[in-house]
Amino acid sequence: YESAEKMYQQILDLLKKTRGEKHRDYVMTLGMLARLHSDRGEFAPAQLLNKKALEIYRETQGSSSPDCAAALRNLCILESASGNPLQAESYLSEALQIDLKRLELTASVQSERQQLAMASDARFSLDLYLSLASGSDRFAVSACEWLLTWKGMVLARQQALRSVAGRADLGRIAHDFHITTSQLAYP
Repeated sequence: YESAEKMYQQILDLLKKTRGEKHRDYVMTLGMLARLHSDRGEFAPAQLLNKKALEIYRETQGSSSPDCAAALRNLCILESASGNPLQAESYLSEALQIDLKRLELTASVQSERQQLAMASDARFSLDLYLSLASGSDRFAVSACEWLLTWKGMVLARQQALRSVAGRADLGRIAHDFHITTSQLAYP
């Protein structure tokens, strides 16, 4: 671990000089160093590194980026391991909101299959929330709410599209929309 930590620090120094602290490679290396600290049970330095990564992602990519969600999940895991379930839940709720919003925004141009695949890929946040909730009754209600939201999102979108397709005045537009999203699904 010591040699790995030294190597990560050298890489960070090199990246800082050559690409700057805002570069994605620098931030990803911060995350790897944080993981190293976490694996050693050193949660405080891991949290600081992940908070720095989150701050940079927010500044460079905006608060709703997938990288922000990943950093928030990492902070959730660290807070949970440190015995801070309320702070862990706060980070994870924010990550879930980012993931849900991303799914909502992209669903309109995705086929049903693509929506299900993206929901599956992003489901790690939900699984993490359910794990957090299983350790405490405090989060049981919100865990059910998150679960139902995720389960119903693709279904609701597809039902809405199908109901529009059945309308005579919108049927042609819905058909054209379906053809276009199908063409976008396969480059």
